[in-house]
Amino acid sequence: MVECRCTNCGRLLRIRDEYAGRWGRCNYCQARVLAPARAPSEFIHKVYKDMDNRGTRLTDLTDAQTHWTLLRTTGRVEAGLVAVFPRMIDAREALLGVDCIHVAEDSGCLIATEPIVFGHYELNDGSHEAVICAEGLQPVHFEQAVRSFTRHRGKPRFQRALTVHRSVNA
Repeated sequence: MVECRCTNCGRLLRIRDEYAGRWGRCNYCQARVLAPARAPSEFIHKVYKDMDNRGTRLTDLTDAQTHWTLLRTTGRVEAGLVAVFPRMIDAREALLGVDCIHVAEDSGCLIATEPIVFGHYELNDGSHEAVICAEGLQPVHFEQAVRSFTRHRGKPRFQRALTVHRSVNA
């Protein structure tokens, strides 16, 4: 089996080997998807455990407030995205639309395979906030988050992409 994510809805697709390298349709949204020719080595073993988490998981409003306070006091700047969702499932599914976020089989919790800050939690008004950010947030993950948060009806509260400065030799 080859696994990939639909570029439209972000769902994980499991594709039989005989269809690898061919175009097909997503079972969920019917978008056209090109199945990878073969599974990248990092995805051959697709079972994630909670101990595989490389990120900092924000699980409640207190965690988030502590993180933002720390950023303000240290002057650190992070690329990231924060959005508010009407339901918890929407916030969770939005995060799962980013390639480096997965569900740990042993705990059912979200884990990150990159060193990012991420999570979702309930706000005081009953809505749910989802967060993905890091000083070194990869542009591909930022773009995936923007698309996925939008697709899952997230209302942006904060959005910052870090720009890459390139030196020009005269």
